[in-house]
Amino acid sequence: MRDDVPAGQVTHRQFRSAILDNERDVWLYAPPGSRGPGAASEPYPLLVFFDGKQYVDSMAAPTTLDNLIAAGLLPPVIAVFVGNVRRAQELGGPSTFVDVLTEELVPWVRAHSGATTDPARTVIAGSSLGGFAATFAAVRRPDVFGNVLSQSGAFNWTREGDADWAWLSREIEGVPRVPVRFWLDVGRFETVPRFGPHPDADGPTLLDTNRHLRDVLLAKGYEVHYTEFAGSHDYIWWRGTLADGLVTLLDRR
Repeated sequence: MRDDVPAGQVTHRQFRSAILDNERDVWLYAPPGSRGPGAASEPYPLLVFFDGKQYVDSMAAPTTLDNLIAAGLLPPVIAVFVGNVRRAQELGGPSTFVDVLTEELVPWVRAHSGATTDPARTVIAGSSLGGFAATFAAVRRPDVFGNVLSQSGAFNWTREGDADWAWLSREIEGVPRVPVRFWLDVGRFETVPRFGPHPDADGPTLLDTNRHLRDVLLAKGYEVHYTEFAGSHDYIWWRGTLADGLVTLLDRR
């Protein structure tokens, strides 16, 4: 953080889900100068991040937001960084967690902030399995999430009881296009084979499956911003592409 950049406020909270009957850590980011619900002349764009602790600590995402807002590259935003309870089970595909996000978490965030209800100004974001989950959530609930920011999305993940890694791509192919925009990034050295409940040493890599999803989305007519970086599966690379993805999806111009 530069000394001349105003810092937003990050508040650590506990969020309880009645659907899952559990509690989790969440971190709420409010932009510099925010005065709470109803105070903004216009509702703030909303960012929802999976793997919240990693994005707050390892990725320093709040600092990235501060710098982008100060530079005029991003409008002031509200962000929620969602912690994990049972990561693989929650992010790996079951629609129950999508219900938690859309019926409980997002309304709760809006009640505690000046966040928008407009899906076109709402971004759901994550890396690895979080990128997979972000894509799944937006395709299932485009009325809530109009933008996906996927960083090295684990699109070779297989669900419990289902060894088909391409089920999400086929689901996208089989339904009408919905109003969702995508940022997908992946490293050229991401040659991790298929994993999850059905690992396969000869299965498709993260690089393969990100390229495959890109092609499926483009064939359906989606707006897709796709990039490959000269790196692998690590936060050090995602810290750089995070800013690019946010600016692309929420370009003030």
